[in-house]
Amino acid sequence: MVDLKGIDSHIKAIVTEDGDTLQFDYGFYSGALEEESLKVYPANLRKIFIERGRDTTGFIFLDKEIVSSSDLEPYRKQRLENKIIDGFRASIMTPKKPGTGITGVYFDSLGNGPIGNIQLRFSGNNLKPKNSVLFLKSINTIRISRDTTTSK
Repeated sequence: MVDLKGIDSHIKAIVTEDGDTLQFDYGFYSGALEEESLKVYPANLRKIFIERGRDTTGFIFLDKEIVSSSDLEPYRKQRLENKIIDGFRASIMTPKKPGTGITGVYFDSLGNGPIGNIQLRFSGNNLKPKNSVLFLKSINTIRISRDTTTSK
């Protein structure tokens, strides 16, 4: 386990024997697991973006008048599942394509401290598929000490 420097939280990293890194951040500003924002627009906006000099690299244009949130799903690279682990609400993120993207868990409220909710993010990027599977199995075994969930 490697200690990393955090300003307002405890940050550590675990490097697996084959080089993957899992990092955890425990504190008030740990940061939720979020996928990069998708840029999906109706096809009729392409011309307007180009006329205004906007770089459309990475944009997705659909042959529709209106783009709804359900239209985004095929383009997402991650899956997000909400569940309860050891009595706490958790969000678990997994990549749709093994080996590419974020695998991790985020607890948004493990208790209260002097400046807000205590959070925990434990995740890795682009984990080898076997490490991702092992990490996801271990996530379900997480136990949170009740002594650490309140400010002293």
